[in-house]
Amino acid sequence: MTVTDASTAADRLIWSFNMLMEVKATAEETGGALTAMDTWLTPAANPPRHVHHSEDEAFYVLEGEVEFFVDGCDARTARAGDFVFGPRGVPHRFEVRTAEARMLVLGTPGGAERFFREMGEPASARELPVPQPPDVAHVITVGAAHGVEILPPTV
Repeated sequence: MTVTDASTAADRLIWSFNMLMEVKATAEETGGALTAMDTWLTPAANPPRHVHHSEDEAFYVLEGEVEFFVDGCDARTARAGDFVFGPRGVPHRFEVRTAEARMLVLGTPGGAERFFREMGEPASARELPVPQPPDVAHVITVGAAHGVEILPPTV
C-alpha cells in the first residue's frame, strides 16, 4: 500500500494547460494501475477535443460546474459529487462553466502524470497559473508520444 504524505505535496504540484494539478498517485506508486490528480481549473483550461488511445480517464467533480462532451453521448453538465467516465478510444472534451472548478482526475492504467509534467512545469505556488495560450504543435507532438491524439473541432 502507498500513502502519499501531504508534507511532500510541493514536489507534486504542476502547472499544465492553465491548470494547477496536484499528483496524488503516480503510475510508479500504484504498480502501473492508475494516476490520480487533484485539479483546479478555470475556463482557460478547456481542452480541445482529444482521444486517449492508451488509457481510460475519469473525472469526479469536487467544486464548480463542468460540461462534458463525450462522442456518442449527449453533453452533460457535472456538478460537485458527479462522476464522468471517458473510455479510451472515445473522443471527448470539457468546458468549465463556472469561474473555477476542481476535479479529481483518474487515469487507468497509470502514466497520465508523465504527459502533464512534460507539457507543464513545476508549480512555484499552490495557485492557478497565469493563463497562457497553448503551443499547439508542441501539444500535438507530446500528446502523440503519450497516446493522446488532438482532434479537430466538430462543427
